[in-house]
Amino acid sequence: MQRLIIVTGASRGIGATIAIHANQKFSSNTIFLLIARDQEKLSDVKSQMESQSPLNVILSMSIDFALDLNKDQIITLIQENFADIQLNNIKELLIFYNHGTLRLEPIESADETKKKEFQINVFSVWTLICAFKDLFPIEKIPLQYHINISSLMATLALKNYSSYCTSKVLLWKFIRKLI
Repeated sequence: MQRLIIVTGASRGIGATIAIHANQKFSSNTIFLLIARDQEKLSDVKSQMESQSPLNVILSMSIDFALDLNKDQIITLIQENFADIQLNNIKELLIFYNHGTLRLEPIESADETKKKEFQINVFSVWTLICAFKDLFPIEKIPLQYHINISSLMATLALKNYSSYCTSKVLLWKFIRKLI
């Protein structure tokens, strides 16, 4: 295999669309790792992709990013998924960070929900980037694309979206600093 494409939030919406269209574009010599919370919907996307491009390898794994998983836990989960796959021939890596949550709540409701939202929208991506850096060092795979999928709405100051906007702008700025 020549290419590895990882898509988070791949069970529905934009994530599923990215995975399906990338599978159409790269119809052979590509390994896909689809990550999402909803295993049932993820299986549907995986089945669709397998029937679309039988020459690709489609892997899926369920991770709830609301859980505070550390880098080593994520690395272990990913390595378990790649147990039967040879990764030495990967020449190109594309990672789409698409998972997240959107809650409509006023800033006054700063509680555990806000912490969970930041865990999902910011810290889980940060942890994933650290895990992927260890799993797929740039020295071994120099052609890497890390793509943050986020709403333009996050850059706007909208009433009752302060937590969402803050977390997504923070993530957007963090990803830009990596480039």
